[in-house]
Amino acid sequence: LLDADLLSRVKPFIAKQQIIAKEKAAAEAKFKAEGWVEQKPGIFVKWCKNASFSYPKKGDCPYTDTYMDSVWRMMVWCKERSCGNIYAKINILQGSGGPVVGWTNDTAYGDYGQKVVLTFQTSSNGNRASLVEFRTY
Repeated sequence: LLDADLLSRVKPFIAKQQIIAKEKAAAEAKFKAEGWVEQKPGIFVKWCKNASFSYPKKGDCPYTDTYMDSVWRMMVWCKERSCGNIYAKINILQGSGGPVVGWTNDTAYGDYGQKVVLTFQTSSNGNRASLVEFRTY
């Protein structure tokens, strides 16, 4: 048990820790609400919904050039460690639960703290993408 004097001295520290815990929980909730998922320890990914030349003011990913009919973009954030070489492969689906009609991949390099956009393109008639392989080395 703590005596009254010691308790009065530690109360400010306890209150500060409670505030820090609440702020951390709020930041984590916002992070998840933005679509970030930890793909590997310290490496996070999210599917881009709106690409824009004026990122981050508009859109959730920078715009990248595309040359095909169907395009999907994924942002990789090497938030807590260097990603090194990144390889990702997607299956292209027709409809929400439809058959796989193709696949494509992309590669990049990401250093500590960097955000990297992978662009998956195809001329197939699929309208959904599913990440099936993600490697860093």
